[in-house]
Amino acid sequence: MAVSSALLLLLSSLFSYDISLSTANNDVDRAITSLYNYDFVGSLSSLEEGRSKDPKHPLIDFLVTTNKWLLTQSSKGFVESYDSLRYYADISEVRYLDLVSLYPDVGEYRLYLGSLYGLRSRVSLGNKDWIDAFYYAYFGYSYIQQAYEINPNIEDINLTFGMMEYFMCRSSRYIQVLGSAFGVSSDCENALSKMDRAVRNSRYSRVEAMNTLTYAYLHFEQKPGLAHPHIETLYNEFPGHPYFKFLYAESLIKNGYLDDARIMVKELEDVVANSVAYQKVECSTKLDYINLLLRFEDGDYQEAIIKATEIIDSYRMEMDWVLLFSYIIRAKSYDLIGDRRRAADNFRVASRMNSYYKASKQAKIYIKTPYTYKGE
Repeated sequence: MAVSSALLLLLSSLFSYDISLSTANNDVDRAITSLYNYDFVGSLSSLEEGRSKDPKHPLIDFLVTTNKWLLTQSSKGFVESYDSLRYYADISEVRYLDLVSLYPDVGEYRLYLGSLYGLRSRVSLGNKDWIDAFYYAYFGYSYIQQAYEINPNIEDINLTFGMMEYFMCRSSRYIQVLGSAFGVSSDCENALSKMDRAVRNSRYSRVEAMNTLTYAYLHFEQKPGLAHPHIETLYNEFPGHPYFKFLYAESLIKNGYLDDARIMVKELEDVVANSVAYQKVECSTKLDYINLLLRFEDGDYQEAIIKATEIIDSYRMEMDWVLLFSYIIRAKSYDLIGDRRRAADNFRVASRMNSYYKASKQAKIYIKTPYTYKGE
């Protein structure tokens, strides 16, 4: 007599699950490598193979959702990708809730369920819906906290804790107070330390931790020297990832390696030429931004103004950080050629754009005080 699937699930729930013993681990590792090389089809194929060996592997559903989201974003655009992420996140959420119920002592299921809610928060950030972003982030944080209480030795937890706490530390005072009421820290240094620990010790989140630290140090903390080792590693390990190339070029410029950055421009032009759909839009904008930085560093302020204006007038990226920095560089360039009125106008726009960035807050100072290169 055949044993029903319900009985099999009941029997399986009597035994704990150990991810370190999973027969799908090699497939998941290959899937992660393919994902960060922007080979989404290859990554999904590895995940399908892994699921056939171990359908209970905690990371598979999260990675499927991530792949589907980024594949849609690259081929159709970020607006369409939000629908894709919601659709696959809903499917994965049901599976994770079932696994949490079956294996209440396995922290990894709660960790990746919480991380799934973190992806939902990412959509809200893209829409600049800060309250909704906080809601999903907190919901995710609560599951990740449960995972930590079950097993504090899961090193991958450090990335998700660090990202959530860093989001808090860069948020408005209102969001910070709200987060504090729910027990979420807003200590930037502590958050960065947790992500650094994830780089050193985690099983699966090393790459994303380096990626997040690159953005944090390069754009938020304005400490490019701390970003450079991370993005240099990512650039070398994942040659298929288009955006790592642009971040690496930006880091080269901000760390003073201008000749190396100039050499990279041809490589970046090839990335744009070989990109499709929305990916081409984003890569083209980032190439313009790299050229803008080079013009500014070369002291060609008139050309920098022209390039910044082209970026601003045609901006179509999901996130507005390149737009913010383009306004700031145009403002600085105006000041350096003696056009104080236009400089102040551009600094004023930048100061109102995004309070997450130190650069936005610094722009307020230059509305009334002229920018001088030595005073940066």
